[in-house]
Amino acid sequence: MSFFVFEHLSIAMLGLAGSFFGAIVGGSGLLILPGLILLGLPATQAVAVLEVGALGMMFTGAFELNRISRINLKVAMPITLLSGVGAFIGASFLVATPGIVAEKLFGFGLILLLVYSLVDEGLRRRMRKQRESTVQPESLAKASFKDGGKIRQLLRTRHTEFGFFLLFLNGVWTGFFSAGSHLLANFILLVWFRKSMLEASGLLKIEGIGTGVVTSVTFASFGLIDWSAALVLSLAMSVGARIGIRLGASKGDAWLRGLYFTVVGVSALKLLF
Repeated sequence: MSFFVFEHLSIAMLGLAGSFFGAIVGGSGLLILPGLILLGLPATQAVAVLEVGALGMMFTGAFELNRISRINLKVAMPITLLSGVGAFIGASFLVATPGIVAEKLFGFGLILLLVYSLVDEGLRRRMRKQRESTVQPESLAKASFKDGGKIRQLLRTRHTEFGFFLLFLNGVWTGFFSAGSHLLANFILLVWFRKSMLEASGLLKIEGIGTGVVTSVTFASFGLIDWSAALVLSLAMSVGARIGIRLGASKGDAWLRGLYFTVVGVSALKLLF
């Protein structure tokens, strides 16, 4: 078997596994990006291939999620616009960054995202337990709503404005690093925009299409995209996303997360050392 065939089969397997994980727990790029680099792609080219490949997952995911619950395009459009501008800035920074420096930055970035993912998982569990154990009397709830309505409305507006700023910064991260951007964006939509998991997933698929097109055009203009690898990855990620979304939060989610974090942690250490 030639290295070309082995490389493309490996890319297809990475795409299937990463997008399946991405549909269930998010962060498909955390597995795929280090895998592409370990296969021998330079760091900048790996990000370029991942951005094109991820479009397959985004289009399929948007179709599947819109079929389950219609995506609010009025909310998705400004998010996509801000993220797209940020992604262009990030991609431009990446193009100007030496490959060896980018590779080390990616290693540190993967470790930071792993720490964030683990902390976020713990916070989610604690918040679920608090919601289940806290029952607010109806009379108290009505009184607090009446007294604090204006304050909450002001805080909600400020909250949303800051949320848009964070999405712009996340767009810069998307263009430079790609991996883990939807884990971060998902958190922003849940906390600053009060979206459900299903709503956030749908919005991020539209946002991902927008940023993916921007970064792909930027990287293509510099000749950084290996089109055969990118198309194989795109097809594999499309299939993996379809399977992952249809299975949803299936049985065995706990061991999937454990395996996922293990693989990404080993890959991050490999990139650093």
